[in-house]
Amino acid sequence: MENLENILAPVYKKMAADKNLADKKQPPIDLWAKLTHAHCGDINIYIDVEGKWFHENSPINRQTLVKLFASILWHDNSDGLNQYFLITPAEKLKIKVADTPFVAVLSEIYDSQWQVTTNLDETIVIGAQHPVELRTYKGQRLPYVCIRYDLWARVSRTVYLQWLHAAIEAQSEGKAKQPITLTLASGDYLFDVATE
Repeated sequence: MENLENILAPVYKKMAADKNLADKKQPPIDLWAKLTHAHCGDINIYIDVEGKWFHENSPINRQTLVKLFASILWHDNSDGLNQYFLITPAEKLKIKVADTPFVAVLSEIYDSQWQVTTNLDETIVIGAQHPVELRTYKGQRLPYVCIRYDLWARVSRTVYLQWLHAAIEAQSEGKAKQPITLTLASGDYLFDVATE
């Protein structure tokens, strides 16, 4: 894991040098992505369908290390290729992602707004900044939530069932017949949960 720590060294240095960055949870990866134009190569890091991280086919068990890597993760689909990179102020390293880098494992509603928590303990409020869209996964239409930038989380089975029950209950209160699309509201933001 020492070489993984070396990848993160420029991030630690940049965050420590800039007090404004040190106070933020998330590095300015969007700015670094613009500054780091050169593709420096691939690194043998893989995120599986459950959101688990692997390095050279061995699981990365240190959750703090995984969270730090996730904080410098970037998705680039500008050339039509679905590519993921770890970006530091000095490097851009391509990694492999099976489906999405995150999985939404918990969901709760507060003040009429739905929140989801990812497998890496990141919580977001569903809305215009964190939209939901239906995608096909293993032949089934499932909701995906945008966590940040163009990084998405597929909802877990538990969250999906919770949303289905809530959407069916909400629809049955307002209509006698079942709709073709089940939706939920998170504040003023409406999102599809399932379609027939």
